[in-house]
Amino acid sequence: MKYRCQSALKLVELEETFHFLQRSHASTVVDLAAAPGGFSQVEVEYMLRYKKETPEKDQTVLVVATDQRPIAPLPQVHTLRANYMQQEKYMALLRPILKLSLPAGPPSYRPVDGVLHDGVSVIKGQRNYSVTYAQSQMVLSTLQLACKIFHKYSIPETKQSPCGTAPLFFVTKAMQCDHLPQVQDAIRSLFQTVETHKPMHSRPESDETYIVAQGLNLSAFVKQQRSGVIHARTPYSNTKRRQNLFSLPPNRNDVDSHNTSRIIWYCLGCGATRVGCTPCPTCSGTV
Repeated sequence: MKYRCQSALKLVELEETFHFLQRSHASTVVDLAAAPGGFSQVEVEYMLRYKKETPEKDQTVLVVATDQRPIAPLPQVHTLRANYMQQEKYMALLRPILKLSLPAGPPSYRPVDGVLHDGVSVIKGQRNYSVTYAQSQMVLSTLQLACKIFHKYSIPETKQSPCGTAPLFFVTKAMQCDHLPQVQDAIRSLFQTVETHKPMHSRPESDETYIVAQGLNLSAFVKQQRSGVIHARTPYSNTKRRQNLFSLPPNRNDVDSHNTSRIIWYCLGCGATRVGCTPCPTCSGTV
């Protein structure tokens, strides 16, 4: 297949290495920052290939390709022009796309098997931060969105806390930096297997890497959905209390050293706007 962009070869390598589409028996995936559509082409190609190997399974596949830029039509791809960083608005837009046309009964939706994110942080509003900090914030925000999608469309509602793992996956672009360990820990707290891999088609001088997470830990996931919090196993600050891993303050290397007290950042842990390079007092357990 002729792909629309060279970066599609990165996803080919990731799938050939980690087999997340195959292991999840994926039929429906959400592709974030999808323009021009190369990743979506790869997703459809592999899902259809695996469907042929298991003919007793449903043969229909769907990729919801999302970007603020236009994406030319592709087979088995529903393009959605939207800002996925506005999570509640995005969830509302996703709902009718996943709704199944059934003659009667309550609404039913296609279960989402995985979320992929290939976005970069060179966006409006991030000029005050380093690219690596902005990218780490974007990954954590996308992880939050993936959890909301899984909660709504992938995990059956139950009054009891489920146990074990669900064959769901989350794949995201990240960057090598001081914040990467916290980003990795946040993902590890929710998934059974988490691998970090730099594809051969990434430029050697680039800091980009990809995180491939498989096997959603259901008990940890339910706790996260109820509280909105995921905790570090060990402290990330001087406090002995565990920090909410969604809360990522910038450090002095991320900002102009002369203006650290004026830096304003958004805490994904509690939703508060914070000033300076110190940890969020609410999410670090200092208040």
